[in-house]
Amino acid sequence: MRARFSRDRVELRLPGADDLALRGAAYVLTESAYAAIGGRRGARVVALWPKPGVKLKTLAEDFAREYDNQLLRWKLLRLNRKVSAAVLARAMALRIDAGGGAAEPQALGLSDDRKLEIEAALSEAAKEKWDPLGIARPWEELRGGGA
Repeated sequence: MRARFSRDRVELRLPGADDLALRGAAYVLTESAYAAIGGRRGARVVALWPKPGVKLKTLAEDFAREYDNQLLRWKLLRLNRKVSAAVLARAMALRIDAGGGAAEPQALGLSDDRKLEIEAALSEAAKEKWDPLGIARPWEELRGGGA
């Protein structure tokens, strides 16, 4: 990875870059930088513009470290794909063997009193409109009558 610094940004050239790891690293840094990914597959360029209070050199180092982390993350995911698929297939087969469908509440081992408590809590929560910031309003109300 080669870095080229200018006054307001750093450009990182990544020959043979893994696209998923590259995008993941750029996403992780969204709190400290704006990112643009360019170039062709196999010759990617990432331009990073720091947000206020972030140094360019720190940004380049953070991106390099996060890119390495994302490479490892995606490598592990790819290596474990067959294992994950086998576990999922086995779980689904066991569920089908057990009669399929969604689990019934009695299968969870809950007492009748506990089921009633849960039903009461859910119905109470459904009645409340939880909106601590006061932002859950219809579009028409926000824009005065519609589009």
